[in-house]
Amino acid sequence: MKKNPCSPYGLSRHYYGIIQGGSFRDLREQVQNSYYSKTVDGIAIGGESHWFDMPKTCEIIDWVRPMLPEDKIRYTMGVGLTRKI
Repeated sequence: MKKNPCSPYGLSRHYYGIIQGGSFRDLREQVQNSYYSKTVDGIAIGGESHWFDMPKTCEIIDWVRPMLPEDKIRYTMGVGLTRKI
């Protein structure tokens, strides 16, 4: 990042930590706690599972949101996807 702080288009790059852990609250808490000691521009919340489940995604966001620092950008990965099986 420091070597090439801008994209080929001249836009600045940002470093995001991703809170993963599937539908396991304890795993997500462990991952989230590690980011307090890291310098990141924002925090992404990874998807809940292999299959899309919006109610579970909302539940996971509710678990994680109170633990996130207020001064970091937040990004939810995979939200908005519609899958027909």
